[in-house]
Amino acid sequence: MSMNEDFRGNVLKKILCLLYEVELSKTSLDIEDFASRLYRTTTEAEKILKHLEEENYVVIMPQNKIVLTEKARKKITIVLTGGAFELLHVGHLHTLKMAKALGDFLAVVLATDITIQKTKGRIPLVTEEDRLKIIRHLKMVDYAQIGSPQPEKFFEIIDHVKPNIIALGYDQTRIKASLEQNITFLKERSIEIVQLSSSIPHIKSTLLRQKIEILEI
Repeated sequence: MSMNEDFRGNVLKKILCLLYEVELSKTSLDIEDFASRLYRTTTEAEKILKHLEEENYVVIMPQNKIVLTEKARKKITIVLTGGAFELLHVGHLHTLKMAKALGDFLAVVLATDITIQKTKGRIPLVTEEDRLKIIRHLKMVDYAQIGSPQPEKFFEIIDHVKPNIIALGYDQTRIKASLEQNITFLKERSIEIVQLSSSIPHIKSTLLRQKIEILEI
């Protein structure tokens, strides 16, 4: 594949999404990992990165830190979603798949253990660290992080991820209300709120937990 073909449509989007994950993670770019994910040699990956810099898609900072330019950000649509994802099931996968379909890059924020204790009145079934590991292994997820037990910090996460779209689950009415109370914040950043529907309403973590409890009796 030629260099020109590298910078067409979906191929360019894929490259920019890979680099945006590095930017959000605040880590240095591992050129060998970057090359393997593009199915290229290290030399080819270095040429692609140099070309991206020359075309003003990225800024390469000291220690190989990557920052996407405004030109690059206009090429990709970032979607942000969140939840507890305690007992990962097909309903969660369906929701994440619908969220990813809204854009090119899906970022997921996980509820902290403290948040779950406050909202559900019980100890989390799966720790936040383990939930993060599971979510990060899902193919449709490009980036994931643990949130904050302080609700107001969610807006700092929004400013970190810089989404074009915030995708809410069909039952996330509390979060939707909070966002709508800060409509000026969203308008200033041109962020769209999309509430996803559920085509699998009979599958919920609460129902699964109840079934498990019945089996344990």
